[in-house]
Amino acid sequence: MIKKLITLIAMVVLVATTTYGQWSYAGVFPPANPDTVKGQAHGLTVDPDGKVWVTNFGAETYISGTDTIPGVRLIRVY
Repeated sequence: MIKKLITLIAMVVLVATTTYGQWSYAGVFPPANPDTVKGQAHGLTVDPDGKVWVTNFGAETYISGTDTIPGVRLIRVY
């Protein structure tokens, strides 16, 4: 019984160390000024060209020139 328990613990430790070993930090995403991109990313997809499409959870206020449009759901492409 103790051999099985020790084997199980060893397997869990082995799987835990090899699973996280393949990830590496590539930098901050999205690569924009954090003051201009606010909200919580809700939807994200990558197309065959490698473009990343992101939308936030809630609506935002969009400012275009002199116009201010409230309640817009923006889709950003990187």
